[in-house]
Amino acid sequence: MRFLLLVLSLCLSTSAIANWQVDNDKSTLNFTSVKKNSIGEIHSFKQVSGMVSKAGAVKFAIDLTSVVTGIDIRDQRMKSFLFETDKFATATFAGQVDGKVLNTLAVGQEKTLTLQGEISLHGQTQQISIPVKVAKLTGGDLSVHNIKPLVIQAKQYALTKGLMKLQELASLPSISPVVPVHFSLHLTKS
Repeated sequence: MRFLLLVLSLCLSTSAIANWQVDNDKSTLNFTSVKKNSIGEIHSFKQVSGMVSKAGAVKFAIDLTSVVTGIDIRDQRMKSFLFETDKFATATFAGQVDGKVLNTLAVGQEKTLTLQGEISLHGQTQQISIPVKVAKLTGGDLSVHNIKPLVIQAKQYALTKGLMKLQELASLPSISPVVPVHFSLHLTKS
């Protein structure tokens, strides 16, 4: 009987602290690079995972080996020389958002929130604060996307050397060291 009560209480406490998980198939994470001072190209990562807790704790991970630029050799060079995925295969974000707002949103309602936390990329960690739009979807799912681009600066994440190597390999006069990032995440209630 005591075992049955323990199992029942665990089940009830798990449902009371429901989380939202990233649905990778319905989510996108894109970044824009600029070469030769005027040629912009949009690239993406195909593997994004993570979760948001009911209390608003946020954890995301990007598989850097899933970079897609539309050119296979460029994908390989980014993995090898820029991201150095043999040493740094993942970029992560850990932070916080207002959990009260997430839990009180009605289906169809959306709110602008500030996402605060730390990005860890290429062995470096930086604090960020970015406005996001959160919408409650049918079934309790969430849609989250950034309102303004998240700007990644190569120097802050020790990516300058790798960027210079890409520039050399592609015989380019320049590649911008500043990259805007856009994301649209679908979070499924679990």
